Amino acid sequence: MKFEKITLEKKYHDAVEHWRRHHLKDYDSLLENWEKYFPEDDAFCLCAKLELGTPDTVPVGEHAGEPKRLRPDQLTEEEAKHLLAIIRAQASTEFGSIQQHSGTLERACCG
Repeated sequence: MKFEKITLEKKYHDAVEHWRRHHLKDYDSLLENWEKYFPEDDAFCLCAKLELGTPDTVPVGEHAGEPKRLRPDQLTEEEAKHLLAIIRAQASTEFGSIQQHSGTLERACCG
């Protein structure tokens, strides 16, 4: 997969950092131990990545072959509601799973 790292706008970066300080207390330990447990992987990065080379058309479904919708006004009301539900679910699980497992490292190290 080809991707590009981007730098978030300062206000968004600051919000992620604020969240990290309060909910990812094992962050420094994660960075220190990443190479030990994941030597074949790239260094850990709390960053945004965008995949490059994705198609400009819808690949599947009833809109297959049509140009992808890039602006909210290109969606029907139903499509917009589905998109918002997907974004909410994804956002809650990304950081939520980190919070859910925040004690895992401590339990693993300290038995």
